[in-house]
Amino acid sequence: MSSSQVHTSVRRLERCDLYNASRKATSNRNLLELLVHGVRFVFPASVGPLGRGVATASSAAPLDRLLPSGGERFVWASKVGEDVGHTVDPLIAGVPEMVIADPGLHELLALVDAVRIGKARERAVAVAQLELRLLADEA
Repeated sequence: MSSSQVHTSVRRLERCDLYNASRKATSNRNLLELLVHGVRFVFPASVGPLGRGVATASSAAPLDRLLPSGGERFVWASKVGEDVGHTVDPLIAGVPEMVIADPGLHELLALVDAVRIGKARERAVAVAQLELRLLADEA
C-alpha cells in the first residue's frame, strides 16, 4: 500500500470519527457501533461451497468454545488452512495468511464474520465478545 493510500485512508477514518489524529488513537466505541450495526450491510458476506481454509465466524475461537457445536462450519478459503467448511469471502484479500501469524487478529476478524453471517444467537455472542475486546480499557 502506498503512503498516499494510507494517508487517504487515515483522513477518511477521521471524517467518520473512527480515528482521532490529535490522540493518535482509534475510537473503539465508534468502531464497535459500526461493526454491530453496519458491517453486515456495508460488507455483506458471500457464503460459498465447502472448501479448505482457515476457520472463521462460529467455527473459530472464541465462538467455537462458547457456542454449542453441530452447526455449519465456515472458513476463509486458503491453501494455508486445514479446516473444512463453507467458504466465506474475507473483508480483504490476504486475511487467511495474516491471521495465521496473529491469533488476536484472527479472533477479532472471526467475530466480525460472525456478525456478518451469523444467526441472531451467534451475532449476539460475537457482539458481546467484541465489546469485551474493544472496550476493555474503558472499564
